[in-house]
Order: sequence, then C-alpha cells, then structure tokens
Amino acid sequence: MTSDGIDPVALAILRTTPTVLRTLLGGLPAGTLTRANPEGWSIKDIVAHLLDAEGIAFTERIRRIVEEEQPFIHSIDPPARLRQGGYAARTFDDVLDSLTGQRAE
Repeated sequence: MTSDGIDPVALAILRTTPTVLRTLLGGLPAGTLTRANPEGWSIKDIVAHLLDAEGIAFTERIRRIVEEEQPFIHSIDPPARLRQGGYAARTFDDVLDSLTGQRAE
C-alpha cells in the first residue's frame, strides 16, 4: 500500500487492462468482436460495459461506500446503458481508446 492507502498492484492491473485487451483482441475480425455469446454479450459489449461502468462503479458507488454509513447502491441495466450510451455506433478501437484514457486518469 502507498501512503494514501492505494494498492499499487491493483492500480497497475486497472491501468494495464486496456493494453492487455488490445494485445489479446487486436486484429480480430469485426464480426468476431460483435458476435453475441449465448447470454447476448459480444466482446465489444463487454469492453463497452467496462468503460461505462467506470463512471458508475469507480466514482459514484465507491465514493458512496466510503462516505456513507449505509449506502444504497442502485441497480443498473447494463444492456440499456450500452444502448443509451451509443456504444454500438462506436468502433471497438474507439471504445478501447476511451477505456485506456479513463484508466490512465
């Protein structure tokens, strides 16, 4: 742990996840990235969900857990958020670039 209580290993994992994803998934055909699995999620959807959840989980939810005695954490509808967020119109690389930027912050 650093002096501010942050685990440097956890931060390194968060920071490098987009690079690992790009290494593993870069160059896959668009059809592979957008093909849904039996639960309805594609690789692109999962990466877009990671990006979308940054603001929900890493800011609002964690802040409330830290600051409130008994925080009420609202449930979300991930597929609806992906539709509303316009992620389907974005390229896989664009979504991954945005995730990289948010994780760097």
